[in-house]
Amino acid sequence: MLTLWISFLFGLWILVSGFFPGLIGVWNLIISGIGAALFGFLSFYSNRKMWQGLIIGLIGIWLLISAFAEILLSWNFLLFGILVAILGLWGALTSSGQASASKL
Repeated sequence: MLTLWISFLFGLWILVSGFFPGLIGVWNLIISGIGAALFGFLSFYSNRKMWQGLIIGLIGIWLLISAFAEILLSWNFLLFGILVAILGLWGALTSSGQASASKL
């Protein structure tokens, strides 16, 4: 019973943290927080608490996976931003060199 009460409070915290400025994945936090808080709250009025606990557990697993996905997306943007910049500048410099050489 205590674990579901704590899950309810954590769900509320996740929901509220979705409104902090500067965070990535705001909708992910808001929806996950609503789900965890809702199923934690519903567990107080249900005799069968197992399925609510399973759903809260799945929401927690989703939050873990989505946190790593956002980190990977940040690295993806950084890596490919650098590569595109290098290739674009390289292409611009080599094409201007070829154009001036062809004029000779």
